Amino acid sequence: MIICIRYEIYKKINEVSFLFLVLESEIIVGGLLEMKRAKIGY
Repeated sequence: MIICIRYEIYKKINEVSFLFLVLESEIIVGGLLEMKRAKIGY
């Protein structure tokens, strides 16, 4: 029972951290694109 609950919590933490990773990478990619655009002068 305790193992089950721990697994559920672990799964939730993993999902949240995965979402944060995706958001972070999107922000980084977006920032790089903005920098490229600024250099080219769109």
